[in-house]
Amino acid sequence: MRKVIMGSIMFLAGMLSAAVLVAGAIVPNVSVAGEEATTLTWRLNYFGLTPVLWMLGGVALIGLLLALWGAAERK
Repeated sequence: MRKVIMGSIMFLAGMLSAAVLVAGAIVPNVSVAGEEATTLTWRLNYFGLTPVLWMLGGVALIGLLLALWGAAERK
C-alpha cells in the first residue's frame, strides 16, 4: 500500500510540475532574431528548460511504475 501511495504522489508531483512549466513557457511572447517563437520546444529551449521537462517526465514515469508495482504486489 505504501508503494501505491508513494508512486501516486510522485506521479502527481511530476505531472503538475511539468504542467506548470509548460504553462509558464507558453505565456510570454518571445522573439529570437526577429522571429516569433511559436512552438513549445522552441520556447523551452530558449529558456533552457528542456532538460527540466525531461526530468519531471521521468519523475512522473517512475512514480507511475512504482504505483503499478505496488498495486500488482501480492501480500
